[in-house]
Amino acid sequence: MSISENGLCLIKHFEGLRLDAYIDPVGVWTIGYGHTGEAARPGNRITESEAEQLLQRDLEKHERTVQDLVQVQITEGEYSALVSFAFNVGDGALRGSTLLRKLNGGDSSGAAAEFERWVYGTIDGKKVVLPGLVRRRKSERHLFETGRFDSFQRRLITTAEDGGRDASTASARGDLAAEFATHFNGWSIRNFKPYELLVMGGAHLNPQSRGYGLNGLPPRQSWNNIRRTIEVLDALRDQLAAPVRTLSVYRTPAYNEAIGGAKKSQHVEFNAIDFYVQSNSGAADWAASLRAMRHRGEFSGGIGVYSTFVHLDTRGADADWQG
Repeated sequence: MSISENGLCLIKHFEGLRLDAYIDPVGVWTIGYGHTGEAARPGNRITESEAEQLLQRDLEKHERTVQDLVQVQITEGEYSALVSFAFNVGDGALRGSTLLRKLNGGDSSGAAAEFERWVYGTIDGKKVVLPGLVRRRKSERHLFETGRFDSFQRRLITTAEDGGRDASTASARGDLAAEFATHFNGWSIRNFKPYELLVMGGAHLNPQSRGYGLNGLPPRQSWNNIRRTIEVLDALRDQLAAPVRTLSVYRTPAYNEAIGGAKKSQHVEFNAIDFYVQSNSGAADWAASLRAMRHRGEFSGGIGVYSTFVHLDTRGADADWQG
């Protein structure tokens, strides 16, 4: 058994991606997706590819721990939630936890309830409840019990579909991320996973940013808007024969405004992808390949070239710009 896509989505969502080493809320040097090893040293910067490699190594370690410690049959959701829990609190904490004892004793529901006790961090020598941990534990319990991912981010969903209500209301109608994954899987996209279209963006994850916590999941009625754009990017990935990484896809209106996005941004319509390619070529080269595809009539839309990434949308009218 290995961690599920929903489990990976949960870890990436709550850890966030930081390419520069930083001090986390409890004073630990961290980099990438919550990595606290040697690479997390002051002044260090890594690439997204290196962050993915660190994440995979960290996951392998925690997965081995879960496999060694659990003595009963468990579901993929339970396994993935335990890996996320160990990733966050440490293998030693899982080993000595009441959660593990109850699980191995056959009390799965009792084990599930234990997740939400682990919400404290030490700040300035005092144990305090951390809101981020409250949501993470709730999300891990949900994954443990249902196999599905829900971020329980109360500021996320403020779309027309949800009438501006918070995510706790939206969650009652089901897990949008899991529903989107099912919808996405019907598109026959070869090179991307659904969670790559649900990236929240660096500003959403940065407590010092005006956009912190303001982004969210795309509303259901917009899901098909991104299909043509990801199909074009999928074809570009085949042409370039190099990994393509998404940086920004959907933006809530509030998040788009906070980060200075265009007033009529295609990101708000869930029709745009900012991306980069892990290769020796640059943004101008990636954009040139897209223009060639557009010239051949493969799509109509916008191509924006920036120093380290390219914007792509399929709005139906051609547009080009330099950022």
